[in-house]
Amino acid sequence: MTEICSTEIALFASRSNWFGVLECVVLPLLGLVSLILVHTCDSKTRVFAERQFLATLIFVTFMTLRTVVSLDPAWLIHTGTLGVMVIAALATPAQYTNLSDSRSHR
Repeated sequence: MTEICSTEIALFASRSNWFGVLECVVLPLLGLVSLILVHTCDSKTRVFAERQFLATLIFVTFMTLRTVVSLDPAWLIHTGTLGVMVIAALATPAQYTNLSDSRSHR
């Protein structure tokens, strides 16, 4: 009995397991924070927030691809985060209607 408990504790305390737990929490929070920033920023900082959202979306896409290919148990969380971010990107109206408007505000 003691041997089984010590093995489970050692497995839980291993570095890779902590990274997996951290990854399951941090990646959705990162996507949520970037999404909230896009929705709450004013017109001056919105372009920066949209660029950060795009960078976060690309990062989440690659992390989701990695978890799906490696059959990581966190694939469902990452896929859900990616899906919410894509739907939110399509549902969020763009600040500028054409490219000439956005260039004039730089």
